[in-house]
Amino acid sequence: MSDFVAKKSISKKEIVILILLALMAVFIFFPRRHTLKDGGTVSYESCFSGVVYTIEQRHRLQDDGYYENGIVIYIAGIEVYNDSSIDYSVPAETRSPEVESLNAEIDRTVYSS
Repeated sequence: MSDFVAKKSISKKEIVILILLALMAVFIFFPRRHTLKDGGTVSYESCFSGVVYTIEQRHRLQDDGYYENGIVIYIAGIEVYNDSSIDYSVPAETRSPEVESLNAEIDRTVYSS
């Protein structure tokens, strides 16, 4: 016997499959950034609308005028980490006087009939 070892060559089909798998991994695991208009929450999601994972960096204005701050992590739609809390030490101004006067005018118009 000779010392010659036959090397297996990679077929074109295997190369195409490896390239497709690499592209799918890049597509799935690199995040898309969404900025929500709720006070400053930033959401990082995998492609396919966060099916694989979602990370939310929350800065959300609550109805009572306080902010919810923290980080929430979802994997496959299941919450695995939640470090968010409502900061009651610093109240936020939820509405300006102009908005309050417009709301009062709308209320008068709608509820007067």
